[in-house]
Amino acid sequence: MKRQVIRSWPWTIALAAVLGGLLVVGLFRLSTAGGVGDLVFGGVLVVGALYALFRVLTSGVHIMPTGLIIRELTRSTRLPWDRIRAITSGPSDRSRVYVPVLTVTPGAVDPRWASRRGLRRTSAGSGTDIAIDILGSYSAPVAQRRADELAAAKKALSRRKS
Repeated sequence: MKRQVIRSWPWTIALAAVLGGLLVVGLFRLSTAGGVGDLVFGGVLVVGALYALFRVLTSGVHIMPTGLIIRELTRSTRLPWDRIRAITSGPSDRSRVYVPVLTVTPGAVDPRWASRRGLRRTSAGSGTDIAIDILGSYSAPVAQRRADELAAAKKALSRRKS
């Protein structure tokens, strides 16, 4: 199976452009360095911008045969397919932003990670809702389309196993 990645391209391009600008500033600072402080500052800026740019360009939801890898700027989370009960979309905590939402079985995510993310229990108490912020959109239909892509991938992979 070819590795599939679902991204929110507008956010990816915007962040990459900002980080590219920081990279240029760091390189300029290195080229015009007048002292050790300028060299250190420019070097740290270049290394930090390159690392952040790498994370931004590899961010998104990676669809694997074993499950999903939600790769954000600062962390990656693995969710096995058998722990994902439902895939829907809905509003996020941010105003007018819609996201795909995964309902996972209890214990599918580390409780420390869940508390930092502010995950909420489903009304039945039988799972946890995970909002995939990295796929957020100001358009509800776009968020629904991304949720449908995830659901279709899960369905295709479950059919392949059968």
